[in-house]
Amino acid sequence: MKVCIVAEGCYPYVVGGVSGWINSMIKSFPNIEFILLTIVANRSVRGKFVYELPENLTQVYELYLEDCEWEEGERERKVRKRFHLSKKERTELTNLVMNRKIEWGVIFDLFQRKGVSVDNLLMGPDFFQIVRECWPVWAERVPSGRPSSSCRIWCLMRPAA
Repeated sequence: MKVCIVAEGCYPYVVGGVSGWINSMIKSFPNIEFILLTIVANRSVRGKFVYELPENLTQVYELYLEDCEWEEGERERKVRKRFHLSKKERTELTNLVMNRKIEWGVIFDLFQRKGVSVDNLLMGPDFFQIVRECWPVWAERVPSGRPSSSCRIWCLMRPAA
């Protein structure tokens, strides 16, 4: 069994609290393989782990909120080559948005191997189209049929009836 843990700004960079809990949990289940997706501010912390990673933590992916594209000027944004999702990437991203079973390797490869940045993905036409297609399903999950902006996340997390 593989378990993917998503940690924002804590493990394995900071000691204590949530980081200590995550580290203890991974060590408590030596027969389970863990993969870690870390969300951190920027590349300045890349690989600067304060914990010795347990053997059953087999992969660490780092996702940077302040990706280099945030610092680009308007001219560089205009000339940046647009990318398009493959059919498999689109399927797995839709599964992620709809809270369904996900083939995580496809999502991770999108960022790690293809070098797609989060802002480029979320601001791109492919992701916009996925959201447009998923909206009717989200709306059906709310009794009033009109989810407020505060409950859209809830709509994603709530299992379909």
